[in-house]
Amino acid sequence: MPKLYNNAGNVEIIKGEGNSWAGQIGTYADHRYDLRDKDGKAYAKPFAVFDHKGSGLRAMMRILRGYLNVKDLKDTNGNVSLLGMVNRYAPKIENPTQDYYKNVLAYMKEKNPNFKESAVTQDDIINLTKAKILFENGDTSFTNDQGKTVKFKDYYLVGDSQEDNDFIWQAAEYASRKNLPQSTTWKEMSAAYRIKKATDQFEANEYKKLYSTDNAATAKDKVKLKEEALVEAGAKNDTSESFKNNVSGSFNEAFAVAFAKKPGSTFTYKGKKYLAVKKEQGKVPSANKDKASKASIVKDKRNATEMDLSQTMGGAG
Repeated sequence: MPKLYNNAGNVEIIKGEGNSWAGQIGTYADHRYDLRDKDGKAYAKPFAVFDHKGSGLRAMMRILRGYLNVKDLKDTNGNVSLLGMVNRYAPKIENPTQDYYKNVLAYMKEKNPNFKESAVTQDDIINLTKAKILFENGDTSFTNDQGKTVKFKDYYLVGDSQEDNDFIWQAAEYASRKNLPQSTTWKEMSAAYRIKKATDQFEANEYKKLYSTDNAATAKDKVKLKEEALVEAGAKNDTSESFKNNVSGSFNEAFAVAFAKKPGSTFTYKGKKYLAVKKEQGKVPSANKDKASKASIVKDKRNATEMDLSQTMGGAG
C-alpha cells in the first residue's frame, strides 16, 4: 500500500539534492533522476516528503501561484490559461495531460460557474489545488497510525476529527504567498498564520466596537481619516468639544488632543508619558515597533530561502 509523504500533488524537489522546500524532510522516488526523454535528456526529479500535509499543500499552491507570472505562459493580454498551467504541471511525457485537464476544468466549473479557463487568477488557486489533488490521488489509500485505511484525497481535502482542515488550508494558502527559509517547519508556518488571524480578528472587533460596522476594511479607512483629521485639528490648536470627543484611543489621536490643548504638553499613552512635540523634537513610539516584533516566527535563521523557481518548474509526475 502507498506510503504517506504529505505530498498531495507529487511536487518535485526544486533542484539538485537534499531538501529545497520549506517543510521538506526528505525525498521519494529517487529513481526519477535516471528518467530520460527520447533525446536522452533528464526531465524529472524526485518528489518531496513534507513534515505535514500543510507544507505539501503550501508547496503545491506556491507552484501554481508562480505559474501566473511565467512570461511564456501568458497570452497577448497577459492572462494564463488553465490548459497552459496543466501542461506545465503535468507534462505529457509522463501524464495523461488531456484527461487531467478535462477533470480539472470540470471541477473548476462545478465550484465556480463563472470560472474563466482562459484567464486563471489568484482567487482560483485553492480550487485549482483541490482539483489537482482529486486527479493526482484518485482512489488510492494508505494506512494511518491507527491502522485505518484512508483515501489520500480524503486525508487532504476532508481531514479527520482531530484537526481543523479548514485552518490547515487557510494557513497553507497564506504561507504560499511567502518565500520562506528552507528550514521553516509547518509548526512555524501555522503559528505565523494563527498570529495573523488573531490580530485580524482583534482589529475587526475593535473597529466594530468603535464604528458599529462589520466591515473592517471600511472601518479601517475611517480610522485613518479620523486620525489625519485629528492631527490636522491639533496642528490648528482646535480645542472644540467635537474635536476632543472624537478620540478612539490611538497614539496619534492622544498626541493630537494633547497638542491641541498645548503644544509641548505632557500626555500619557498606555502607561507611558510623552511630550506633544513634533517628531524631530521629541521621541514618539515607532509605528513599526509592533510589526517588527511580530515580523517573523522564524527567528535567527541564516539558511537560504527557497529559490523562486516555481515559475519554471513542473510539478507532478
